[in-house]
Amino acid sequence: MRATTLGDRIVNPFAYIGTRIDHVVLPHVSRHALDVLKREYDAVSAHQILWHAWDAFGPIVARVPVRRPPGTRIMLSLAAASAALHCAMMRSGAEESHATAVVAEIGRRCYRNLSRIPWWLGRLLTLDSIARLSVASRLSHLFGLVGPAYSLRTVSPSDGSLTLEIHRCSGLQLYRELGIAHLARPLVCDVESAIADEWQATMTRTHALSEGHAVCRHQIRSIAPQHGGRHAGQPLY
Repeated sequence: MRATTLGDRIVNPFAYIGTRIDHVVLPHVSRHALDVLKREYDAVSAHQILWHAWDAFGPIVARVPVRRPPGTRIMLSLAAASAALHCAMMRSGAEESHATAVVAEIGRRCYRNLSRIPWWLGRLLTLDSIARLSVASRLSHLFGLVGPAYSLRTVSPSDGSLTLEIHRCSGLQLYRELGIAHLARPLVCDVESAIADEWQATMTRTHALSEGHAVCRHQIRSIAPQHGGRHAGQPLY
């Protein structure tokens, strides 16, 4: 394999950045994957499944368009890793329902860790739990759901929650191209609830693109004790 040169980085910087992101995501996912897989299998089998997963990861992530913002690339790299893990577990003889449950748990652990970054950035800015959740939500969506990969808008709520409508999802598109669109809901959509758990909030998804709706609508509401003098009905947006 030819080594990447400085000229390659200049000519195709998006591809280079995307590859660097993939190389960061893989160790992050691997750590959580091994913890979960070793609970289900012996150590040798767990490592074999992980090796097969990363063999499958390359061809899957190669389907991701290179011109993606870094945050979006991280989201799609995680989606590709989940698809690769699911493929490896099925190859090992696991039933689809079991493979889906195991990979979903791995995904939730990864999302929970990543969600701590905007959550603690919000903590640096305010002690108020509502304001902190607002900051964390805005940072996450600004960083991860931007560019042509997604199309979203904020819906003004009446109960102080934050409601987002996503009209286009590249994660779902990736799974459709792989022929596993039915796994988008459990492996991409539902694992996002781990973010809300970390943020002392609830996330309710009333519509999902992965289930044939024209929009993916989810609502975030704080359940944390209130601090800083703001009321529970204070809007998050």
